[in-house]
Amino acid sequence: MVRSLLGVVVALITAFAVFSIFIMIASMFAPQPPKNFEYRNEVEIVQFMTSLPFAAYLTAAIGGLVTSLAAGWIVTKVSRQRGSIILPLIVGALMTLGGILLYYCFPGQPPWFLIACIIITIPFALVGYRVASYRT
Repeated sequence: MVRSLLGVVVALITAFAVFSIFIMIASMFAPQPPKNFEYRNEVEIVQFMTSLPFAAYLTAAIGGLVTSLAAGWIVTKVSRQRGSIILPLIVGALMTLGGILLYYCFPGQPPWFLIACIIITIPFALVGYRVASYRT
C-alpha cells in the first residue's frame, strides 16, 4: 500500500517536472515572451494565450503525451504492481483533471488542446504501464 502511494506521488512529481520543461520550450514560440505573467489580469492572459502559435500548443500536447508515458512507466516501476492497471489509471485520471484545471486557469487556449489532453493522458499512461511491465 505504501509503495503504491509512493509510486503515484513520484509519478505525479515527475509528470509535473517533465511537463514544466515542455511548457518552457513551448513558451519560446511566443511572439512576445511574458513578463510578470502571474500579475496579469484575465484579459491580458487571454490575449497572450490567443497570440501563441500552433507550434507552441503542439509542443505542449507532445509534452502531455511524453509526460503521461513517463508517469505510467514510473508508477509501475516504483509500485512493483505489474499485474494491475489501477495505478496507471489513477495517475492518468489525476493528470487529466490537472490538464482540465490548467485549461480553465489560463483562458484563451484553443478547444482542441483540452480535447487532446482528455484523449492523450489515460491511454499513454497505460502505454507506459505496458512498456514498464513488458520485461519484468
